[in-house]
Amino acid sequence: MTYDKDRLRECLFDEETAPALAALEDGPKDISHLAEQCGMSEDDTRQRLSYLVEHGFLAVRDGTYEADAEKLAGILEDEDYSGIVDSVTVMDSYLN
Repeated sequence: MTYDKDRLRECLFDEETAPALAALEDGPKDISHLAEQCGMSEDDTRQRLSYLVEHGFLAVRDGTYEADAEKLAGILEDEDYSGIVDSVTVMDSYLN
């Protein structure tokens, strides 16, 4: 399956949904928790995460979201997505 790497980068590094993605590192969370983390409505949060769901980076079951850590890690290792790794490096330099 092919992905729009620019769109994927936008979704992974969206400042508004970053708190939701970070929350998923600790395990599955329901949409209400993720929306609260983002300070957005549940509908807006669903919409913002939809591309990641559509391409299997996040799974949704009964309103509970779960990250596919293997798939997310794999995308960072893929040569075609080296720009994403560069984005992570830049982001990390600002945080440190």
